Amino acid sequence: MASNEDTNSRLPRLGAKSTRRADVVPGALASLETTLPPTPLKKLLAADGASVYVLSVDQALLDAVHEAAGDQYPIHIVTEWSKLISVIRDGHCKIVLLDADMAITQFDKRIAELHELELSLVILLAAPRNTAQELIGMLSDRSVHRLLIKPAAVGITRLLLESALGRYLQLREQSHQSLEEEIENLRRHPPEAQRTRWPAWLLATALVSLLLGAVLVAGVMRLNSAGPSAPQSSVSETADVVPPANAGGPAAIEPNNASGQAATVTADSAAVSADDPLSAELARAAQALAEGRIAEPMGDSALDLYAAIVAGDPGHVEANQQLTVIIDTLFDQAESLLLDDALEEAAATIEHIRRVRPSTGRLAFLETQLTRARELEAQAAELAAAVAASEQAATPNEFESLLAIAATRLAQDRLVEPAGDSATAYLERALAIAPDDPRLLEMRSQLAAAVAARARIVLDNGDIEQVSVLADAAFRLGADSDTLTLLRIDLGNARELAAERARSDTFATGLQRLREGLLLAPENDSALYHLGVLRREQPNYPGLAAPWLELTETIAAEARAALAAQDFAAGESAIAALSDAGADATLVQGVREDLEAARRQAEYLSTAVPASELELLEFDLPEYPAGAVRSNTEGWVDLEFIVGADGAPRELVVVASEPQGRFEEAALAAVGTYRFMPYELSGRIYERLVRLRVRFLLQ
Repeated sequence: MASNEDTNSRLPRLGAKSTRRADVVPGALASLETTLPPTPLKKLLAADGASVYVLSVDQALLDAVHEAAGDQYPIHIVTEWSKLISVIRDGHCKIVLLDADMAITQFDKRIAELHELELSLVILLAAPRNTAQELIGMLSDRSVHRLLIKPAAVGITRLLLESALGRYLQLREQSHQSLEEEIENLRRHPPEAQRTRWPAWLLATALVSLLLGAVLVAGVMRLNSAGPSAPQSSVSETADVVPPANAGGPAAIEPNNASGQAATVTADSAAVSADDPLSAELARAAQALAEGRIAEPMGDSALDLYAAIVAGDPGHVEANQQLTVIIDTLFDQAESLLLDDALEEAAATIEHIRRVRPSTGRLAFLETQLTRARELEAQAAELAAAVAASEQAATPNEFESLLAIAATRLAQDRLVEPAGDSATAYLERALAIAPDDPRLLEMRSQLAAAVAARARIVLDNGDIEQVSVLADAAFRLGADSDTLTLLRIDLGNARELAAERARSDTFATGLQRLREGLLLAPENDSALYHLGVLRREQPNYPGLAAPWLELTETIAAEARAALAAQDFAAGESAIAALSDAGADATLVQGVREDLEAARRQAEYLSTAVPASELELLEFDLPEYPAGAVRSNTEGWVDLEFIVGADGAPRELVVVASEPQGRFEEAALAAVGTYRFMPYELSGRIYERLVRLRVRFLLQ
């Protein structure tokens, strides 16, 4: 007799073994780092309370922060000051990025409020360039850790996040050291009633805190040394950029390393083995460091000597470590000098760093800050010179000259242009000298009337932007209020008329593109682009509803046709375009569901599953070939076929048989008559590719 069964239903589980968890013994603890998956840094930071809370509604800033943080830093967005206060008070926030646009008034008091809630809070500020200058003092007094200029670049944002984390780790380590000192003090001098044991809460707190800190620091160091988003440099760029307290005395430098701990470098730390072929060079570099020759003189400083050793032996551990500490310190000194407006000294320090590490991201950031500081210094100098010049007493001849030139420009009809050489410009300069001179007041009245009249002429010619400039000038000159009111009313009407004309042109262009079949392309000149712009500006524009419905339904139909042809990229593009243009949400969701169904159908037809996954409704056993019966032959046939939406098999293919040439026709004939329950998922019928083995057995 013949039977059918799934190909793999009775296969033994080869190689299966019983498993149990290995016993963990003290000697095995050292290998856990290599046998267990490392905890992601993001989880370590969140567990330690080092989440970064961002107070902002600026989407561009939030996008930059998320991209810079990646999967390393836990980021939380808050949009209300009260919410930020709450999470800080609850101890969930140790690092915060404040958008100055959210609370520009009394900002110093708000910063002080945060520090009262959490003394070790690390605060970053984000502000536009015109506001940042007002907040620079907060960097000097250390109430704010770093300042981010908006719009924020992703690379600079990442550097600031790394710097904030380094500062947090440094503050955290300091608090742990204080705790250890307190424990040691209690151990040495316990209270009379408790000399035989320490407080349990203090021991538990210290142990848990120190263990978590060790794991967190290890995670940060591992990420900074091997993570895909770490800066590509042999020198650590994740150091906390805090200006050193002894920037003026280089004999002993104490930069912050990547874990936030202070590392003091002296000549003794450069001691090397006599077997090291570079021992003489290392000793010379260490001597330079001990004598305070950090970066100068060039060629005989610790910076240059260690850099020379690394150039000859890039893997030299001692030289790389010392060079890293020196460069990190120079970075800190450069930032401190920039904050103190010592631009030339900062430039010299940056030049030292460039000699050895010319392509680090942190160096590029400092160079940009230096350039901006120099530009601000130059602008301040120009402003001071201009103020000094304006404060000089004007001579009567200067006033008369300005008055005469203003009258000439008025006669020439050069009322407000060109800038600096118009009647308005000279009149304003003369008014600064003698504001009460009756001749000036008379000329001012004449000029105001002339500017208002010019504005009326320009308005009639349709140059709306120029009218706005002239109307503002007439207002500053004191033109008649009734004249200005009528002019502004007419200007508003003209603007509305121009806007209506623009909407009409957009509508006409959108209809034309729809008739031409240009539904989605060109990108900024398609039917969807023009009608979408009009719909966003004026959703109820007369006559828009019908062509908009036709357009979106046509795009949806073309998207479904693309999905039927398995052109998923075209379908995704159409769905994205409809969603961005604000098409009906139900329509967009329907096409999106069709996309998911089309992908699922393609997957079902590419991978065969056992026929037992479908319910078999009707079947007849194959007819046993007479020749096989006479020869007492048994065997089997493996078939693959598609169960269609009607449950009938189609496209039957023999994939294997044993013996070959005896049972294939009988198996194909029998399975072709089978009927399955169509496969249904979430209300949709799918075709499935299945595999079936038909066995031929003699009883």
